[in-house]
Amino acid sequence: MSTQSISKTMRRFGWCVGLAVWPALVQAGALTDELSSAQKALVAKDLSAAVDAVDAAERAAASQSTVARATIIGRVHYYRGMAIYIDGDQDSAMDSWRTALLIGNTLQWDESIAKDDQAQDLFEALRKEVRDRPEEDAGVPPMLGLAKLYV
Repeated sequence: MSTQSISKTMRRFGWCVGLAVWPALVQAGALTDELSSAQKALVAKDLSAAVDAVDAAERAAASQSTVARATIIGRVHYYRGMAIYIDGDQDSAMDSWRTALLIGNTLQWDESIAKDDQAQDLFEALRKEVRDRPEEDAGVPPMLGLAKLYV
């Protein structure tokens, strides 16, 4: 096989891989775009637009053909909680924040959305509550080889 033939084959392979991965990248882009829209709407205190963007992000996450990272899915619940908190329902906001922290415990408070020390302290208390929960044995054997488990 000549160098030119190998190069052509590699280019074709690259296109095939690119076309196979493209839908997942587009879906992930839609999810992150909606989350960015939600964050901007929350900063502007446009709760209706924020909730619409969070709902759209949830739909985008549900339609993905790949598993989204925990931090991204956690932001969906975090932003929903922020919209609920700004609207004045602290108890429901706590439920959304707790869910967000269960999914991704590394989420940080966004002061551009709400610079509220009391709410931020509550958020950090929820983080501690989630971290201090006892771990449950999933019954997964320690040696998995190359297998990946999704819980």
